[in-house]
Amino acid sequence: MQLSEFAGNLQVHLEMRNVRGVSWISYLSGFPEEGPKSKFDSHVGLDLDLPHTRLLESRDDVAADILREVFFALNWADVAATPAHLDRLLKSAYEYNMWQAS
Repeated sequence: MQLSEFAGNLQVHLEMRNVRGVSWISYLSGFPEEGPKSKFDSHVGLDLDLPHTRLLESRDDVAADILREVFFALNWADVAATPAHLDRLLKSAYEYNMWQAS
């Protein structure tokens, strides 16, 4: 975005289908763990509007907002209930994907 000189609002759209009864697998402890299943929703959609500067300046906060919404919707609220839990999820993602923290 910086190279294209884009300025404006962005919309993040996430859609997950056929998720009822499907367990999440996490590696928060370093080993695969099965989380709870969505009991009610088979379809989860999320729209998040944000200024482009927020994505450039605090992308981890944007990722945390998305994770919070997804995990609450899919019956795993406790994994994303606090900022510390979300930080742990993001740290796990960085380690799993071998990303460099910004």
